[in-house]
Amino acid sequence: YHPSGLSLYESIHAKAEEYADLPAMSYYGIKSTYTQLFEKIDEVERALRAMGIGKDDVVAASLPGMPEAVTLIYAINKIGAVYCAFDCRSKEPEIMETLKTFAPKLMVVPDFQVKLLRNVHDTPVVYVDMTHSIGGPMVVYGFVADLVMGRKFVEWSHKNVLSYDAFLKKGKKGENKPPVHATDDIFGYFYTSGTTYGRKSIILTNEHVIAACEQFYELYGKREHHIEKGGIILNIMPLFTCYGMTIATHLPLMVGVRVKLVPLLNTKKLKEKLIKEHPNFIITVPAHWEYFVKEDFTDVDLSFLKLVVVGGDTINPEYEDRINAIFKKCGSNTWLHSGYGLSETTSSGTAPVEGNPKGSV
Repeated sequence: YHPSGLSLYESIHAKAEEYADLPAMSYYGIKSTYTQLFEKIDEVERALRAMGIGKDDVVAASLPGMPEAVTLIYAINKIGAVYCAFDCRSKEPEIMETLKTFAPKLMVVPDFQVKLLRNVHDTPVVYVDMTHSIGGPMVVYGFVADLVMGRKFVEWSHKNVLSYDAFLKKGKKGENKPPVHATDDIFGYFYTSGTTYGRKSIILTNEHVIAACEQFYELYGKREHHIEKGGIILNIMPLFTCYGMTIATHLPLMVGVRVKLVPLLNTKKLKEKLIKEHPNFIITVPAHWEYFVKEDFTDVDLSFLKLVVVGGDTINPEYEDRINAIFKKCGSNTWLHSGYGLSETTSSGTAPVEGNPKGSV
């Protein structure tokens, strides 16, 4: 790996012209090209600046896999601010701990979490409807849902709580600025899964993330040709996880692979999702495959699958064999690439190429 000297934003913007008309993301069938992605990042950047966000300021966010999460992260990075990721399933005590530890100047949360922040009075809060990017009739549905669930009441009764649209309007007359060159600066804070010591956070710099992505691509892209420009990754990992942000989002965007975002996967429908979306590349945890092995795979074509990575937990070797047998039966040359890593190692630490020894990573 040779240090690029770029921030995350700069590393994908360097390809803006080459990838301009390629699809960068899709969400419930709605596609965004790279050009549209950068327009949205600029829009969010203006809104952040209007909220007083500048270099080294912390913005805490708990958005799952949705377009607003992607554009927010890169807008934060473009400004040179710090992305503080926390789980959208966090309860009020955990949210308060995040506030106390990192003192963010802004919090951005999904609609279903906003009521947990009704006691936060000193920090501005922006909430995003899960249907926001879908548009059309779903906008009306979202508004009605906000009324019924009491989210609009929280917004109307708390001056520091804003809907995402109100947030974007704040930056309507603002100006975009050149990206802050921040390769050695902190990109973000991430909470680990807590397997070794309960809830703790780690620090990643821009260079950490880019190095991890380039090393993963060197192996599975350049060497094995499983990750290639114009391909598709199905991202079922939330962007508040190190795994979901680095290898499942930033790496694909660096190399022209479209990120199909899934905010919440019903594991009983993984087979159906794969057949519908035709991804070439997917990153998972063992729990995603528990129901998969029980499905009927008569006359099912999975030949589009080139790389399936699993990590984050142990996997039963027999269970692994059954899944690999399904891939082979359905015309795919892939197998479960069982890796190991820590948030501290910027997700992936080991990456097998020729097969996993039984019961090992």
